[in-house]
Formats: sequence, structure tokens, C-alpha cells
Amino acid sequence: MNWSWENFFVAIIVAIMAWLLYKNLRAMPQAFSKENLSKSFFTLGLLALGLILFIGLLVLFLKTG
Repeated sequence: MNWSWENFFVAIIVAIMAWLLYKNLRAMPQAFSKENLSKSFFTLGLLALGLILFIGLLVLFLKTG
């Protein structure tokens, strides 16, 4: 593999992000509890349905216009 400065900096940034994620998970272990994940998935599901509806309406308006 041909290493360059960009690859080096990306590796450093990934390592820092992994360390910060590990540190935050150690400080808040309840962040990935079953209740919190189910609330998050429900909210993301509603947002996805709203986005699908919005895009569908835009396509409908483009076809009729």
C-alpha cells in the first residue's frame, strides 16, 4: 500500500475518534441500553417515513407541473 500524508492524518483522526468514543462509553454505559436504542430507532423510523413522504410529494409535484 502506498502511504501518503493524507493516509497518516486519516489514521490519526480515526484513532482520536475511537479513543473519544471509548472514553464517552466508559463515562455513560447506559447510552446503549435497550430502552434508549428502541426510542432512537422509533424516532429514526418516523423521520425516515416523513422523508419518504416528502420526496414522494416532490416527485408528484414535478410530474404534474
